[in-house]
Formats: sequence, C-alpha cells, structure tokens
Amino acid sequence: EYARFYKGTVKDNDILEMDDSIIVLGDVNPGCIVTSGKNIIILGGLYGEAHAGRQDAENAYVIALEMEPESLCIGNFKYRAAKKGKWRIHQKIQPKVAFIKDEQVVLEPLTKEILEEL
Repeated sequence: EYARFYKGTVKDNDILEMDDSIIVLGDVNPGCIVTSGKNIIILGGLYGEAHAGRQDAENAYVIALEMEPESLCIGNFKYRAAKKGKWRIHQKIQPKVAFIKDEQVVLEPLTKEILEEL
C-alpha cells in the first residue's frame, strides 16, 4: 500500500486531502481537516478533524500519538467522544487507533497486537 507524507503541522483551517493513505509528521490543529481515501497516521496530535476510508471503510484506520479529535469519521461511521466535564483529569498521553468494530468507530490504545490485526 502506498502512503503520502505531509511534513509540518496542519494549521490555519487548512484541508489536507489525499486518495492514498496519508502520514502527517506533525499536529492537526483545531479547525483543520485531514481526509484520506484509505488510512491516516498522525505522528503528533489530532485536535482537528479526520475522515478516513472513503474507498474501503471496513479496513481503514486512524492512528495518532495524541487522539483528541473535534470530529473523526471512518467511511460513513462517526466517532462520538464522551462528554467532557468542566474539570478533567489529564491522563497519560498514549498513542491510539480508531477503527471499525461491530459497525461503529472505536478508539483503543495502540498496541503491537492491534497493529498486527490491522
């Protein structure tokens, strides 16, 4: 599978769109959108929007070193984050992966076992 690289932070309400998988070497800031026909890997934080799997949603995924998206979609499935309270305890930052499981988008810690399943 082929992937395209984007080096730098996606900022200033930019939209980054590719048919292939995309690897972002930086953050995706709030108000920005990354769209891929296949997979998205962010070697940084996802704070904006990610839309993966236009071509193959069942096998598509989004990986980020810090996963705090404004919006995240894989194919036609949308991830719904739990409501955040006013006072929030910051957990240890852990890379996460979003993928389709039982017809919904799930977020799980990124482990070697999950990588082997993808």
